[in-house]
Amino acid sequence: MKDDNLDPIRQLLRDRAREARLSLVDLSRHLGKNATYMHQYMKRKHPAVLPEDVRHSLAALLELPEASLKPPSPGRPSPVTPMAPPVLRPLSSLAQPREMAPGRDVPIFADTAEIDIGLAQEWAYRPPALITARSAFALWISGARGRLRPGDLAFVRPTQPPRLGDAVVALKDKAVVALGDLVSLDGKDAKIQESEEKVVKVDRATHQILKIAAINTA
Repeated sequence: MKDDNLDPIRQLLRDRAREARLSLVDLSRHLGKNATYMHQYMKRKHPAVLPEDVRHSLAALLELPEASLKPPSPGRPSPVTPMAPPVLRPLSSLAQPREMAPGRDVPIFADTAEIDIGLAQEWAYRPPALITARSAFALWISGARGRLRPGDLAFVRPTQPPRLGDAVVALKDKAVVALGDLVSLDGKDAKIQESEEKVVKVDRATHQILKIAAINTA
């Protein structure tokens, strides 16, 4: 819905925040700002132009190209283009893993790697579905597994119980033992369908069954 009181950039931010079910207070907290920061920007036009670091953070959160939040040069229209790929943030030193920035970064692991957040070497901005999730992480998918395809980035929300039909990952200790769609779940076992031919049965007493809350497709 168009609001004649908003310029194209503010209109875009409002619409994408609504799609993600995020309030202006949610956006402000994601930025590490005062709770009224985004309200001041949207309603009172202060600041008149978003600072570069704020544009970068909002673009990643709302899956927008950063250029779409930058005022156009004179004589040029504002570039509004939806859906940017996830922003990867490699560590400056592989030998010195960085502490995760609360509310912003999610560690990334290959689906064949050991899942140890303390040893993460790449990070991505978390999508709206994980904005409040603790201990979240993401998996690069190396092969077709259920609805997941090679190159997908699957964001895992450990604190949300999975339900039948969810995309899930099963971990034993820190190793991925199954990835796919949850087709059976009872007090003892879970069955995860990785392909039409392959269903993996895991013991819930020895494995973690974690919900995949969001997928960025390749």
